[in-house]
Amino acid sequence: MDQVARTRLRVRAIAGSLLILALAAGAVLALTLSLMRLDSPALLAMGRAAPDFALHDQDNRLHEMSGYREHPVILAFFPAITPLVAQELRSLRETISAFDRAGAKVFGITRDAHAAKAFHDEEHLPFPILGDPNGLVARAYGAQGRDGQLLNVSFVADTNQKIVLALPEALMNRLAHGPQLLHFAACCLMPSTEGPDRSGEIVRNFQLPRVDDGRLESLIPATKPRAIVVEFLSAHCPCSQGYDERMRALAAAYLPEGVRFLGINACADESVEVAADHARRARIPFPVVKDPGCQVADRMRAQITPEVFLLDGDGVIRYHGRIDDSRDPASVQKQELKDALDVVLAGRYPKQGETRVTGCAFIRTLALPSSR
Repeated sequence: MDQVARTRLRVRAIAGSLLILALAAGAVLALTLSLMRLDSPALLAMGRAAPDFALHDQDNRLHEMSGYREHPVILAFFPAITPLVAQELRSLRETISAFDRAGAKVFGITRDAHAAKAFHDEEHLPFPILGDPNGLVARAYGAQGRDGQLLNVSFVADTNQKIVLALPEALMNRLAHGPQLLHFAACCLMPSTEGPDRSGEIVRNFQLPRVDDGRLESLIPATKPRAIVVEFLSAHCPCSQGYDERMRALAAAYLPEGVRFLGINACADESVEVAADHARRARIPFPVVKDPGCQVADRMRAQITPEVFLLDGDGVIRYHGRIDDSRDPASVQKQELKDALDVVLAGRYPKQGETRVTGCAFIRTLALPSSR
């Protein structure tokens, strides 16, 4: 092949490459323009702080965004329960185990949470649906259309409560929305190493009033136990309630071994009477105390229900985190609290001193932040 022919082929190859690049650029431009034509062109941008809120769910339980610091948060806004939205919510339900492993909290957000309650309960959704009746939260996130209706858009906020993903309806894969969020927000949603190991920290002794009779209960009693299990629990959080039976079983097995169990209710939105009624109905076989003002919770840096601390007899943390690795008892593969108890009772230190906690953040004060 002579030089002229080779030059012509080279020119044609370059022209073909430029054409492919032009087509790709056109496709990107078309996608960008299509997104700009969505009802709301002002979705909260990546890197922006996720606005705080305090909203009630389908059962009238209050949830605050700020309660989930150090945890990724998924917010799925939707206007109403439609067949397409139902597919999306079911996909989030089917992905909940992966979200749990990442320590992520999932919320659905719509105008009327009570209208979505029937679907929530029938589908056994393992996450709350929050009500945003005035659309103030949706507006803050750019998830409200020009007609005032909530848009169908999902956000992912990282452990610093910064937006890492805003996924509009046009880009949603309804049948695989959960895996889609895991893929696009892998930086904060894929399982990763746990937080700083708290083992070795000392919890100073304290006294709190029991919810049943008001008597003061000490963390470390006069007769020093072999180990102490502290559980931050809730009367209303379904995640916490799902562990009541398992904690009863653990207490039955380890109380005779000299292990002390103590339940702490630090939820400002749950009265002493509500906490006492829950302890009675759940047949909790160990003292439950009330932590007014979250003084002990703040000292122990507890945030979630259920969240457990295993201490030795001197009040030194030997394990902190979850009770086991699945909210579904039939799917439990790792019983971290039980394993840590066995190790501590044998006079050794657990190899894993920290696990990621999943559950409900408890309300620390009834002086609620504005949703604006």
